[in-house]
Amino acid sequence: MWTRGAAIRSVPAYAVVNASFLDRIEDNEGATDDDVISQRLTKLRALQPKLFEDVQARATLRIDDLAKGLIVQMTGILVEVFETAHPGRMRQIAEEDIRAAEETMDVEEELRRERPDEPFELEDVVGREQPAIVGFMQRVLEGSLEAQSEHEIDLDDVHASYRKLLGYVLALSYAVEAPPGATRDLPA
Repeated sequence: MWTRGAAIRSVPAYAVVNASFLDRIEDNEGATDDDVISQRLTKLRALQPKLFEDVQARATLRIDDLAKGLIVQMTGILVEVFETAHPGRMRQIAEEDIRAAEETMDVEEELRRERPDEPFELEDVVGREQPAIVGFMQRVLEGSLEAQSEHEIDLDDVHASYRKLLGYVLALSYAVEAPPGATRDLPA
């Protein structure tokens, strides 16, 4: 069974985010209000300006409101989580980093399409690299869809935003600098 990404490079062990950082965020998510979202966007703009620009470009598209909210709020959370988990070791993501993550995911999906017997999806591959983060994103997505179940939702827009977020997870993972004295150990 082919579980590791063939096109997606492994995330170094020192860049994998522990579930405890996400638990703290998740515990506070019930209290999320406009001030928290605004603060996260301000941090996003300051810490990851190219990522902020990419999010803003997506948010200005004529897409489903749930898809917009998901990409804006979740990107702010992702940056907060990575900064908290890896203080002082996050480099700024360049536009090329975002594009490289998307192109890598395109290649990974194409390789998987060529193997119809392969049960794993792109989300599974990224989840193998950052299991706590992808699990958290899945819970947020499921909760958001459930909360909006009475409304008409464009699932293609939501899927596109979620896929974009998977690319951001990879770009942020590769932007973590090694701690002093660490080797680039890869997860097993």
